[in-house]
Amino acid sequence: MSLVCGLPLLECVHYLAIARWAWKRYNHNVGHDNENWALVTIDEFELVPQIYHYILANVQ
Repeated sequence: MSLVCGLPLLECVHYLAIARWAWKRYNHNVGHDNENWALVTIDEFELVPQIYHYILANVQ
């Protein structure tokens, strides 16, 4: 019986540990996520208007 009573407490501690891990990971990665991104060239944006018009044509 005592094992069953301790299970909700263990589950709560587990969820708190996961929340703490997620919070620390988010705060660490938030400033470093785009440090290694290269600058975008105009050639990479050529498809954007075409895709936009294709999506609008399918919606209408």
